[in-house]
Amino acid sequence: MSKSKTIMAGKLCNVQQRLMAKEIESSKVEYLVPLIFKECVQENMTFWFSFLEDCAILNLRDIAHENYELNIRYHYTSAPISAEKIDAIKIELLMNVFLITKEASVMDIYKEDDPAPETPKEQAIPESKLVPPTSVRTVINLLEKNNIPVTKKNIEAELHLDKMSSEKRRRCIAYLRSMEE
Repeated sequence: MSKSKTIMAGKLCNVQQRLMAKEIESSKVEYLVPLIFKECVQENMTFWFSFLEDCAILNLRDIAHENYELNIRYHYTSAPISAEKIDAIKIELLMNVFLITKEASVMDIYKEDDPAPETPKEQAIPESKLVPPTSVRTVINLLEKNNIPVTKKNIEAELHLDKMSSEKRRRCIAYLRSMEE
């Protein structure tokens, strides 16, 4: 990886870490953009969206170095899309790139004509007091993306604890145990 990509990845990681410590109140564009922008400014970064025929791009750029840039692509169907769908695409990009996973927030992007998949109540995960480790957040994103219920059992099945360092494994196990309370 080039020096510029390494530096940008480090800055993105710092923003993700600070956002994980925050309680995200809404997943609406008008809430997420200013929240994320404030965190990016602390890392001397800015971001914007670009749209091509079938691809949305979240561009992250270091303000001090014009060649330090990350471009994250999100492909969608090339059919004409409404303003609401553009907002939903922006939300998806922001939540995936910045690792924002709050089930209650995700539900406000679905409309009546496009209902969210329902999670059985007996398998619903209670709110935890601990912030989920990055590995758990990644699994939750994967489950949500594939419309699989986000349950402790499904998270454990995808987590692969045996391939983690002891410290990562300890944090993941502590978080999973906190889900039982």
